[in-house]
Amino acid sequence: MITEERGLYIVKMLREKLVQNPGCLDLSYERMGDAGIIFLTTQKILDCVTQLNLSWNELTCKGLKAIAECSTLGNLKHLVMDANEIGDEGAQALAHSKCLVNLKTISLIRNSVSDAGALALIKSSTLKQLHRLSLEMNQLGGQALTKFPDGTANTSLHFLNLRKNEIGNEGLENWLQSGAFVPVKELNLGWNRIDDTGALRLSQSPTISKIERLILDSNSIGNKGAQALARSSHFKSLAGLHMRDNDFDQKGEDILLDMHVRILIQDHLKEGALNLNERNLGNKGVIALARSERLKDVRSLSLRDNGIDFKGLMALADSDHVENIEELNLMNNALGSKGAVVLSESKKFKSLKTLNLENNGINPLGALALARSETLGSLETLNLSGNDVNEKGAVHLATSKNLKRLKVLKLMDVLTSDAGAIALAQSSSLPGLEELYLNGNFITGKGTLAIIQSSFANTLKRLDLRRNKLGYEDQMVLADSPLKDLDSLRF
Repeated sequence: MITEERGLYIVKMLREKLVQNPGCLDLSYERMGDAGIIFLTTQKILDCVTQLNLSWNELTCKGLKAIAECSTLGNLKHLVMDANEIGDEGAQALAHSKCLVNLKTISLIRNSVSDAGALALIKSSTLKQLHRLSLEMNQLGGQALTKFPDGTANTSLHFLNLRKNEIGNEGLENWLQSGAFVPVKELNLGWNRIDDTGALRLSQSPTISKIERLILDSNSIGNKGAQALARSSHFKSLAGLHMRDNDFDQKGEDILLDMHVRILIQDHLKEGALNLNERNLGNKGVIALARSERLKDVRSLSLRDNGIDFKGLMALADSDHVENIEELNLMNNALGSKGAVVLSESKKFKSLKTLNLENNGINPLGALALARSETLGSLETLNLSGNDVNEKGAVHLATSKNLKRLKVLKLMDVLTSDAGAIALAQSSSLPGLEELYLNGNFITGKGTLAIIQSSFANTLKRLDLRRNKLGYEDQMVLADSPLKDLDSLRF
């Protein structure tokens, strides 16, 4: 029982919170105890609540049972009861609830639920809409399970968090036999004392075929376990495998990286185009990519924003599988001029027609290496925007004898001045240039006039000179020049 004063406080708090955020009732850290929760469930105003947070409230199974039997919480979709004292009896009461049939999310992190209570929730015959279940830091695996709850796992359960328990190899075997993982797409088994034996059993189970993301961080899995997982025929949907802080060495890491790359290629290779932008591959991932024979099927490879430097690029540039690549996007990495040198000296990229090196920390020396490359003689599009190549780099490109097939040149925001623009305009090495992008530099009317009179003025279709140092008169000269008939003229 609670005092009248305490009851009035709960009612007042309840009304204030629901006025502030209708439908969402956050009572975390209120330390209401079972008595307070039992009183709470008598309030009819709860029928509007869709989200309820009762974390850190000193609740036991008795309090959760009151929640499970509360008819006014019929619209509840998300229930959070972290850091309480709830065990199996409470979890089973929730699993059998006929009042909370709309629940989609249940979080019972840091409680005392064991395997029996967890499996009761997973196989609940009433919680048919349950989509996410978090049981991190409970007592799973603490005692051997002698009997599995009847029924199958709810088909709607796609997210299951079992991190930081004591499941171990034997417990994992029980969970696999129970069928609890059958509908799951994201499974977190981190910090669970799983070693090679458990990894092997996991890899052999057909119940994991729908898992798209598997987390096994901070276990004791070695090379054998890593190899078993990598060679599993049951990971038909796996898109991400996370295994930081385990016991495998470089060999095991390479095996897993090869698996990761194989999955990425399988999921993202479409009609010869492989888009791996923002995949956080780093040098190790790109080195694994370079080992894959599937690169022979790639015509267009995009690796933008992957934290790659020249070391990772060296593996790709030396790969026997990249000779069919015609388009390579390396934008927003950390290749530097060393990376440009690596590309320029590669004997493998002979088919390359389009190269994007935007924002890679390349200086004039890198531009010089590209300009002198004999391998890159087939380039038709080159993007060096966002690099510090300045007018020296522009001059190197303008005097190149190997870039005569270039049709598109992008030198946006490269700190070039009139000297760079004039060098390009007077170049005899760019006879077929169709598109020139020089926006965001320090070009004045002097450089603009040189472009108007350039050797490639007759072939040019697009010119962009925005964000330069053009005055009104310079703009009028451009507007009245023969370039006004280009497909696109921007200044």
